[in-house]
Amino acid sequence: MVTKHSHPECNSTNQLEHGREDTSFISQNNPVSTSVTVKEKVECDEMVPCRVCGHPCSVCLKSEYPRPSQFPPDHYGYCRKTRTIGTMTEATDNGIMEHGDIVVTSVKKISHTLHKEVRSNINESHGKRNPVNGNEKHLFDSHDDDANENDDDNDEVSSLLQIKKFIVFESCIDDILNCLTCNICKCPIERSSTIKEYRGSMIMVSVFCPDGHLVKQWSSQPLRGEIPVVDLLVSAAIPFAGQSYTQISQFANFMNLQIQSEKAYETVQREIVLPVVDHSWNVMQDHIFRKIKDSNCFLRLAGDCRYDSSDLNASYCTYSLLEMETQEIVAFVNIKVTETDSLSKMEVEGFRKCMLYLIEKGFRIEILATARHDQIESLVTKEFPEIDHQFDVWHLEKWVRKELLQKSKTTGCEELSAYIKAVCNHLWWCVANCQGDKQWLKESWVSILHHVLNEHSFEGEIVTCAGCSHENLSPKEAREKKWLKRGSKAHNALKEVVQDKSLLKDIGNLSEYCNISNLDVYHRVLTKYVPKRQDFDLDHMNCRTAIAIIDHNMSQNRDKKVDMHGIGVYKTEFSKVVPNMEAKPVNNSKLYKWVAVLMKLCLLQSQTMAIPIETVTARSKGNIASVQPQKKADIVSKLRSRFKVVYDQMP
Repeated sequence: MVTKHSHPECNSTNQLEHGREDTSFISQNNPVSTSVTVKEKVECDEMVPCRVCGHPCSVCLKSEYPRPSQFPPDHYGYCRKTRTIGTMTEATDNGIMEHGDIVVTSVKKISHTLHKEVRSNINESHGKRNPVNGNEKHLFDSHDDDANENDDDNDEVSSLLQIKKFIVFESCIDDILNCLTCNICKCPIERSSTIKEYRGSMIMVSVFCPDGHLVKQWSSQPLRGEIPVVDLLVSAAIPFAGQSYTQISQFANFMNLQIQSEKAYETVQREIVLPVVDHSWNVMQDHIFRKIKDSNCFLRLAGDCRYDSSDLNASYCTYSLLEMETQEIVAFVNIKVTETDSLSKMEVEGFRKCMLYLIEKGFRIEILATARHDQIESLVTKEFPEIDHQFDVWHLEKWVRKELLQKSKTTGCEELSAYIKAVCNHLWWCVANCQGDKQWLKESWVSILHHVLNEHSFEGEIVTCAGCSHENLSPKEAREKKWLKRGSKAHNALKEVVQDKSLLKDIGNLSEYCNISNLDVYHRVLTKYVPKRQDFDLDHMNCRTAIAIIDHNMSQNRDKKVDMHGIGVYKTEFSKVVPNMEAKPVNNSKLYKWVAVLMKLCLLQSQTMAIPIETVTARSKGNIASVQPQKKADIVSKLRSRFKVVYDQMP
């Protein structure tokens, strides 16, 4: 890539330069070159490469190719030994050239003039386009990550992401600046004549000689709008990585690393990151809805909630609905504690809002699977009677296991502990084989009371439930098995659990064999982006929840990991439920290519502001206080403590 000289009429910043800069600090042991500005006026289209001394390369002088694009390919000093990166040019690792052979290219400086020029180019190329670029839409339309590569390396936004960034000591920058000399009076540069400006993570330097001549203007990074690029990328990367500004700020303070202020971070979040994430989630949701409508199928949903705190001090309840066919989240809502009278009603309110939202969109819901929740069950019966409300098998099995474990610890019921695992497995078997027949499911479940007595043939209302489905036991197996006795305390305790009225009423809601365990996987992802015991306002809660959903949806249908021989890779974990060691297959690692798409959109949003800024925090209700606000001084004056606090002696 050839970077051309800017003609004085094309770029007014060249008038600030005085001839050719001194590059005496470049040596064979330090093959890092800097930009060179020649004193002569050179036409923009006829610039030729220059050596460190500033004269045109001898190969180019002898060639018949007047333009850089027509240089001969065997010009190894120009084509193979240098590459332009940002505002500097570095030698490649192919070999270290001699001092006189290091080729330096003239590179445009980052300045306010160039910034306006770049902004005009961006406006021309993106101003009339939909904020959703083709890469984002294609990425959200398909989960084939390999087909979503963006090979346009010449795109400015892509280059800002792909270019390497480094942490540089200020003293190292000073060492380079101190090697400069004035191109007019040839006097060396004094440190006192260097002016530095700091803006977040960016440093801007203006170097003057003792006679007042401007020798060099330099900035450590480009700008997007009025925002340094690194500040913008850091502000976007913090929520995308599931971190908080407090953590990153503390990390930077420990290293004395310069980053943007919290106010600047919040401005980027409000004006750039939040609109981009909301827009991207809407794009993904519209695509999911479009696929569902094209298939002309009823929705089979699973719903569950997550509180932002594990105790009774929760501020938000996030209710999400998952489509069980694709395992993708299709809708969510964050309910603030001030929207309901009590904490228990937050889940019901979130469920109602999600259901009404989908119904207003024109979707037909066939099956809804949730945990056993009396209030939600009552709400579905009253407001959505046409929906088949199912319960999650795991939640019901968990209740059965808990009850049996508790009863097995009582005196005389010790024998029951040997049947806990078998009873729970029997519940799973009944649900998996009922084929939607609720009556068969109920009778098959109750038949476990005969099996534990060594009775494998019995009378039932349904012919297929007149006996156990397992193979006949051998006499040896029948003798070695510790069967329960009819009328014993252990058998009566088992009967109380199996024939529990609420259980027999709810077991029919397992007939469709619904499992919402993938919602637990999604909630673990949500915990990464919305950590518990960390406060966010409603806008940031919605933003971070949308990021978690995008991460979850884009990670579905991943292939299982295999080794070099094509054999599946497994990991072993200890299960507290069994309890025993279990083997689980390992999925391929996430690629997080959606992050690059959102980062590009953030860079475009910072330049065009094409996505409108909408906030909901200002429209939300106030805090949970039930009393009128009081002055802080009055509250402090009423403070009483059993400890004596001497403020004069406090550090």
